[in-house]
Amino acid sequence: MTNTLWPVIQLDLDHVTNYWNQSGFDLWEEVSSSSFFTTAVQHRSLREGSALATKIGQTSVVNDYNIQADNILCFLQSYWNPTGSYITSNTGGGRSGIDANSALASIHTFDAAAGCDAATFQPCSDKALASLKVYVDSFRPIYPINSGIPSNAAVATGRYPEDVYFGGNPPSLNSSTTPSSCGPPRAHYKSPVPPLRSSDNSLPPSHQEPTRPRRPLLLPSSPRSRPLPTVS
Repeated sequence: MTNTLWPVIQLDLDHVTNYWNQSGFDLWEEVSSSSFFTTAVQHRSLREGSALATKIGQTSVVNDYNIQADNILCFLQSYWNPTGSYITSNTGGGRSGIDANSALASIHTFDAAAGCDAATFQPCSDKALASLKVYVDSFRPIYPINSGIPSNAAVATGRYPEDVYFGGNPPSLNSSTTPSSCGPPRAHYKSPVPPLRSSDNSLPPSHQEPTRPRRPLLLPSSPRSRPLPTVS
């Protein structure tokens, strides 16, 4: 492992460590900007890479991986749109940011040990669920196949509401995203079912509490150029 697989894995992890703060293309290879999916996966890769390096005795890289993982997690919070209660999947492209990109990221980075952690947007977290609802509801008026379906029933979904590729029709991959996203929350809330607690992220704007001052998160210094947001 140390002499065969690890050198290859380390090359990838070192690349993430050095270049995570540069813009790239989104999941659909259409928008050049920061992408929620990419950032979420980069964070998870460094966390798992740090754990693996520790386990096999490659401790010289652990500190740098942990520092950059903290920085990436901090940046990940900047994708949250508190006004619309959804994850802004891409920072560029001139679109709303409502995108299957975010739901797919939550599925891809699912960690059973993390519970409903909102910072990593676990599928059963209030932010991931609120964003999923906004994503699904955005397609209800778009596709004729969804016409007449009750507001509490499943509908066909696409990549993003503004999609016009091949008519912007709902690919089966995207329509299967929603039930896949609901799997981890259902598993988490299996019998005995704990009480569901509302938060500002799961309530409509008219029922939310006034915004409270945010405490800045102090992170180790980093040579990366993009300013990091503050998180509570």
